[in-house]
Amino acid sequence: MAEDIEAARAASNRATAAAPVDPAAASIADPAPLGLAAFALTTFVLSMFNAGLVDNKGEPIVLGLALAYGGGAQLLAGMWEFRKGNTFGATAFSSYGAFWISFWAYVTFFASSRATCGWPRFAPPRP
Repeated sequence: MAEDIEAARAASNRATAAAPVDPAAASIADPAPLGLAAFALTTFVLSMFNAGLVDNKGEPIVLGLALAYGGGAQLLAGMWEFRKGNTFGATAFSSYGAFWISFWAYVTFFASSRATCGWPRFAPPRP
């Protein structure tokens, strides 16, 4: 009986043992603070423009943040999360990074040709 318990315990330990850690992935710093900071700052600055707290002359600031920090840095953070094996972080940061890059491209190449009807440039049209 005791031998059966020991055999079951050994089998359980083998089944639940942690996977070996990849030394290359372990040497990468945690990319989550970079991704969260990029998301927070870019969203905050865009919201200040949408709320009318900042003059629209500062539009290049939002577009620069959207492309480089909100887009590029978040996309990099997502890829580093992927390398570390964090699927949720990889999906979230890569998706937000792609969103900010597409936002920059939309405003740069398409929205500038549309009439804004007097509303702030980045705000959606109001009914």
